[in-house]
Amino acid sequence: MRIFGAPRQYIQGEGVISCLGTIAERRRARPLLIVDQDVNALLESTLAAAFTQPPAWIVFGGQITLAAIDDLTAQARGVA
Repeated sequence: MRIFGAPRQYIQGEGVISCLGTIAERRRARPLLIVDQDVNALLESTLAAAFTQPPAWIVFGGQITLAAIDDLTAQARGVA
């Protein structure tokens, strides 16, 4: 058996990262950004500038293991 999970909406395009705050505000949600170290280094200032209210933000080491997922879950609960 294979299970595929996907978001209800997928958005892509030039400059879309700078629109993330607007997208989140339309949903009246406080987003949780989970960003790996490399992406964070490249996009931290762009992501921070995209939001009028700072989002919850977790930078992770990039390992996708069950233990890492458990750790991210615990961190997310801590910032929620």
